[in-house]
Amino acid sequence: MFITESILNEIEKKAKCSPRLRANLCLHTSVEDKVQKMINILLPGTQIPIHRHLYTCETLVLLRGSIIITYHDSHGIETQRFHLSKENSYVIDIPTGQWHNVIVEEPAALLEIKEGPYHPLSKDEIL
Repeated sequence: MFITESILNEIEKKAKCSPRLRANLCLHTSVEDKVQKMINILLPGTQIPIHRHLYTCETLVLLRGSIIITYHDSHGIETQRFHLSKENSYVIDIPTGQWHNVIVEEPAALLEIKEGPYHPLSKDEIL
């Protein structure tokens, strides 16, 4: 698949209509695929709980916009902060089991890559 600015704009339109203020486009063909890839559009105000992935690391590639990734300890206390923007960094690899969160500073497009198959977050993966 070839990802263009117009595709990102279409996903952003869907995010603007979503109560969650985010939308995605899956690039993998099945939840069973060994690599799960998707484009995520996140708008300021979206609420993502502090969470972790017990079975896979997560790679985020910023395509546009500006976000902050925060790392947390098991009590929810922030331990590190990473700013992804045009002027700063574009890629973060979040280790397996790392508690983290996303703060959206300006509308952002991300390429998210995780090892499959897909596992929905369990209660042990959300703070």
